[in-house]
Amino acid sequence: MFDEPSSYLDVKQRLNAARMIRSLIDENHDTYVICVEHDLSILDYLSDYICCLYGTPGAYGVVTMPMSVR
Repeated sequence: MFDEPSSYLDVKQRLNAARMIRSLIDENHDTYVICVEHDLSILDYLSDYICCLYGTPGAYGVVTMPMSVR
């Protein structure tokens, strides 16, 4: 699980971090990597599926169904 891995990184470093995280996924097995990120362009590059979370802190929260980025 990664929480905001691209914070305070420049564009080149963000892409390197996304490549490194993506390399952790083993295509032959059921391996999952969870990444919390605010930069949607990095999520698009990094992810197969995303869930969006929204709501009001301390009141309620909603998590969407997984959506494909492709």
